[in-house]
Amino acid sequence: MIEIEVEKIRNKKDFIEFVRQLRMDFKENKEEWENDTLENYLEAFQAAIEAMDNYYINNKLEIPKNVPWNIFAEILETAKYYE
Repeated sequence: MIEIEVEKIRNKKDFIEFVRQLRMDFKENKEEWENDTLENYLEAFQAAIEAMDNYYINNKLEIPKNVPWNIFAEILETAKYYE
């Protein structure tokens, strides 16, 4: 179970804790995950990004501006090799 709320992530430490909890949730509750392979997860990750603006619009939230997309790309790329 993921205890940290996404809306409350404010810094690197919070984000690391979120990722740790996400990883543990996968390990302990894999059967509950729709996207339980890396390929499916990355496909859903891409789809979520593509639909992101609609999510914010439908939930009457402000669409984030100045998202550091290159940071996400660097993290995803680095994780391919990092041990």
